[in-house]
Amino acid sequence: MTQAEILEMRSAWNIPAKIDKNMRFISEDVQECLILISTLGTKYNLPTPIVNSLICLFSTLVENQDFYKTGRTMEKLSITQKTIEELNLFLQEG
Repeated sequence: MTQAEILEMRSAWNIPAKIDKNMRFISEDVQECLILISTLGTKYNLPTPIVNSLICLFSTLVENQDFYKTGRTMEKLSITQKTIEELNLFLQEG
C-alpha cells in the first residue's frame, strides 16, 4: 500500500487529522521496536513486509514524523558491522 493510498483511506474513513505521536504504541513500539526489526531485516536480507507496512501506516498517520530518522536503528545501536552470528552471540551473552 502506498502512502497516497493510505492518505486517501484516511480521508474516506474520517480518521482524525492529528494522531497523538506520544501514544505508547507509537512512541515506543513503532520507534523502538519496529524500526529496529525493519533495519535488521534489511541488513540480513530478511523480508519484513508487515513491519514495513505498519511503519508506513503510522508515518502517514502521524504528521511530520519520519520514524526511520527518529527510531532505534542498527546505526544508532552501533551494530551495523556485526554478522548475524556475532549479533546472535551479542544478544545471548551481552
